[in-house]
Amino acid sequence: MNAFGFLTAERPVRWHKAVSSFDGAGERLASRLRGKLWADALFYSATAAAEHGIGWHLVALLTALRGRPRRAAILSAGLLAESLVVDVALKSAFGRGRPEVDLNHRFALRRPRSASFPSGHASAAAFASTYLATPNNAPVVASAAAVVAWSRVHVGVHHPSDVAGGLVVGTVLGAFARLVHKKWPEPERHRG
Repeated sequence: MNAFGFLTAERPVRWHKAVSSFDGAGERLASRLRGKLWADALFYSATAAAEHGIGWHLVALLTALRGRPRRAAILSAGLLAESLVVDVALKSAFGRGRPEVDLNHRFALRRPRSASFPSGHASAAAFASTYLATPNNAPVVASAAAVVAWSRVHVGVHHPSDVAGGLVVGTVLGAFARLVHKKWPEPERHRG
């Protein structure tokens, strides 16, 4: 069942050998970091903060409070649209099962019941960072998005290719949101 209550049947999907190889390499990297206190604290916290896009909606609220209401509205509306595309359409279409990683979780973790591909956390993170990036903040928002995206592999709820797919979807949707913002800019009194 996805975040909206729709059933998403997990079904065996035959993935290309290159995807399986990519996933194996990513899983080996993740296994080297798992169990290290700093990595577990960072990635479990990032996963929790990004549940249902809450962290990104808080960024939208702060954006509005800083005098950028249209930018905030596009961010929140875009995150909702991104969630519909990923959680309802794409996850239902692909129906990929979650990784079968047996982890001793040091921190609390909500186990998703939806299909695995693409990662909604990664998609929302890429959407927000693509839309919000400016020359001054791009390294910060891109780093935050990367941590959220990788956290899904680290905590064992996504394959690395799920995260890659989510990053692609979110980046495309974030670029579209930037175009929307160019057509609907802030009023003069809110710019700056």
